[in-house]
Amino acid sequence: MLFRSSESQELILEVKFGEGGDDSKLFVEDLFAAYAKYASSLDLKCEVLDSSDGKISAKISGKNASKAFENEAGKHIVQRVPPTETHDRRQTSVVVVAILPVKSKKDNNFKLNYNDLTITTMRGTGPGGQHRNRTESCVRVVHNPTGIQAIVDKRDQSTSKREALEIVTEKVAEHYQSITDSEYNSKRKDQLGNSGRGDKVRTYNFINSKVTDHRTNKSSNQIKKIMKGQFDLLK
Repeated sequence: MLFRSSESQELILEVKFGEGGDDSKLFVEDLFAAYAKYASSLDLKCEVLDSSDGKISAKISGKNASKAFENEAGKHIVQRVPPTETHDRRQTSVVVVAILPVKSKKDNNFKLNYNDLTITTMRGTGPGGQHRNRTESCVRVVHNPTGIQAIVDKRDQSTSKREALEIVTEKVAEHYQSITDSEYNSKRKDQLGNSGRGDKVRTYNFINSKVTDHRTNKSSNQIKKIMKGQFDLLK
C-alpha cells in the first residue's frame, strides 16, 4: 500500500487507453466518469489534472482514498459493440489504470542535517596577499550520505562556509528530488508502460450486461449501476 488508510490521503488516478483503438479511448471517458461518481459517493474530492486524447488523470483526496482505489490498478477489459460501430460488430478493448502517489514538488525549504556533514578548513590559495594565504579561509563541505561536496575559497572563512553550505544544500536537494522523480516515473511505467500486460482487474461485458471482477472473483449483472460508480456491488 502507498498510504495509511486511516488518514486523509491524496493519490493520482490515471486512466489510459490500451488495445482497441478508438473504443478504448471512448471507454477511458466512461470508466473515469464511473470513478468520479464513486469518489463522490465516498465524499472524496476528484480533481482532473489532465485530459487529453485517450488519457485522463486526476487527484483523488480525502479520508480512506487509498483503500477505495488500491485495487484498481491494472487492465480493465471492455467487450461491447462500440458506440461508433455501424455494423453491430463486437469488439474487445483494454483500458489501463494506474494508482500513484502524488508527485512531490521541489522543497525550496530543504535543510541539511549537520550530522551528515564533514566541514574542513584549509589555507586560501587565491589572490589576496600573504594574510589570506596564511589563514584557513578556504572551506570544504561534504555531505557524507551522497558524497556531494563543495569547496569555496573566499577572503574570509565565514563567507566561504556560508557559500559552500548553500551550494551543497542545493545540490543535495536536487539529488533527492531526482530520486523521487525517478521512483515515481518507474511506478508509472510499471503500471502503464505496456497496455498488453499487467493484472486483469475487471471485464465489462456490455453484450451480456455483466461485470466480472477478477480480483474478488465476483460478478454482477448490474452493469449500468456499476458504470454509475457503484463498484461496491462487486465487493
